[in-house]
Amino acid sequence: MAFYQCPRCMKKFADNRDMTLLCPFCHCRVLPHRGPAPLNLCRTALLATRSPSLPVPLTERLSFHLIPLTADNVVFWKTYVCAMRMIVLNVNFSREMKDGWVQAVKGFLDALTAFDRTPESQVWVAAATYGPIAQHTFARSAVNIEMCMTVTTHRDVPFTTHMGIFRSPLRHLTIASLEPLQRQNMFRVNEIVALLLRDLSFLRSTSNLSGQLHAFAAKRCLQDCHRGVEKRYMITAPLKKMLEIMIRKYGADATRDIRYACVGQDARVTVGDSVFNFRERALRTYVWLFSLADLDGDRPKIAIDIRALAASTDEHRRVEAVLDWLDKWS
Repeated sequence: MAFYQCPRCMKKFADNRDMTLLCPFCHCRVLPHRGPAPLNLCRTALLATRSPSLPVPLTERLSFHLIPLTADNVVFWKTYVCAMRMIVLNVNFSREMKDGWVQAVKGFLDALTAFDRTPESQVWVAAATYGPIAQHTFARSAVNIEMCMTVTTHRDVPFTTHMGIFRSPLRHLTIASLEPLQRQNMFRVNEIVALLLRDLSFLRSTSNLSGQLHAFAAKRCLQDCHRGVEKRYMITAPLKKMLEIMIRKYGADATRDIRYACVGQDARVTVGDSVFNFRERALRTYVWLFSLADLDGDRPKIAIDIRALAASTDEHRRVEAVLDWLDKWS
């Protein structure tokens, strides 16, 4: 059994695998421990790098952001998601993986289109990133993004919609898969690849992230949407896999009973036992409710109580705090 120590958080570990290992907390490469056997060893298992990917460097801690979409930054987000789609389509991923990313990017771009068509609506990008993205070049910002999605609402509507969530495909690449992309200059893919090949190592994906990002977005939306009607539900028509995750995680606070009816000039939206009345002409101006949430369509949908969704991020932080406390005594 060999002993290791993380140079960043100074935790000590024991492991018998003959391979490059990473700290499970900061994702820094651990170093062999010199000296007598440590008395206090961390019981959390070390992470293994994916060969033949690049080595993992010291990185900033993962953080969450809710970024207002503006006429100035919408070009960045359009270019970013199209670049990720271009990379996915030109790498030897499985057909299932490619289809999932392509559909997620379509949902993201549909939200940007809704932003263009209804500028009075409020649209954000919720993102989990390693470090800030606005202060960097396009390529550095792109590789810092771990997961993102759009969040859309309007001050006169009690609903929000999360759409187009996807994890960065860069975490699944190898050096060999990057080489064919070096000459791809559409959507600035070549800039991203050049940066990765030159001086940036891959970051290991963070597990169980989508639920945290949804919860964070809901909580921030409640904080930022203090003007207008009270937000009641997050309604979306997600991909099959995401729908399964949402049902499993939020089933007690969610419903798939979502109905839309139009009688004369009035529109009625029924979400479970709750009924919301609108003027049909006014509701139709919020095009994202129909193009993203598919309010009047037959795509599988789900509505989650937004306060319950927001509260789930607090529960995650409580669990994380307890685990950190226990680890200090391991």
